[in-house]
Amino acid sequence: MFVKQLEDMSEDNFKAKVTGLITIKEEKDRKMELETFKYWTELTNRSFVFNRVKNEIEQLRQVTKQQLINFIKEVIFTCSVLVVKGLYFYFILEEKKVTH
Repeated sequence: MFVKQLEDMSEDNFKAKVTGLITIKEEKDRKMELETFKYWTELTNRSFVFNRVKNEIEQLRQVTKQQLINFIKEVIFTCSVLVVKGLYFYFILEEKKVTH
């Protein structure tokens, strides 16, 4: 459904939405604890990407509508299907173990 909405969306509308998202990401944290949380998250996850928002903004400026559509179809749908299949097989196998 989301892919269909993206496919039907005009390029201008897509660019406007991306620009809106960039504007939100460029806003300074209103509370010091939010900024602190971001840094602690980087530390606890051991990712150490303290300029993550800047990197995300750079990527957003480069992404095209078609790249996003392809990503959703190739990665997100594939992963979702694998998760659903995995859960299905897990519960089927568990049910067989319980009933036998």
